[in-house]
Amino acid sequence: MHGFGTTREDYADIVRKVEFVGHHFLAFEVPGCGDTPCADLSTVNIPFQVKAALIMFGRMGFRRFGLH
Repeated sequence: MHGFGTTREDYADIVRKVEFVGHHFLAFEVPGCGDTPCADLSTVNIPFQVKAALIMFGRMGFRRFGLH
């Protein structure tokens, strides 16, 4: 998960790191960042990012995950 001012593309090379061998990886882009639209950019803050990520993880069926 990226921070403000970055996008999912900033982590494209992470799959080449030995620590991720044998692990699933998902490049999640927060709504309102990069190419991902958001209806109201004034709502994009840390609580919004957390809520969006938890919704996405739930929809993808993740039961456990780590954020780096």
